[in-house]
Amino acid sequence: MTTQANRPMRRSSTAAGKRGEHIAERYLTDHGFTIIARNWRGKRSRHEIDLIVRDGETLVFVEVKSARTRAFGDPATWIGPRKQRAIIAAARDYLSQIPADSGPVRFDAVLIEPADSDGQRAVRHVKAAFVEEEGGFVGQNPCGPD
Repeated sequence: MTTQANRPMRRSSTAAGKRGEHIAERYLTDHGFTIIARNWRGKRSRHEIDLIVRDGETLVFVEVKSARTRAFGDPATWIGPRKQRAIIAAARDYLSQIPADSGPVRFDAVLIEPADSDGQRAVRHVKAAFVEEEGGFVGQNPCGPD
């Protein structure tokens, strides 16, 4: 149930998420990535993939997490096993709709930190933040080195 009181919070959090995705997109393009799709949602999966990009020959599915405050902890911890499985399911849906020779696949995270005292927001790009291996899901710590 959505109440009048909840609407500003929802809009605010949606707007903040979009700003974070814009920052992540700019960061990735500045680092040589090519944007393939934004906010992609498949027919079979219910999860949206924030960004689909190319890093050379590698097709990369990117989850963006943007923190306005540290009150909820490190944004890296927000991409838990359930979220990872949802992203992988959406990626499978995407891959089923493109040619089979799409190249290697990777799952990255771009984490937008809260603004510092100068109003600057640091960006952490975690390459291979989590992986899927044949025979099952294998999660990794998204706080690892990039």
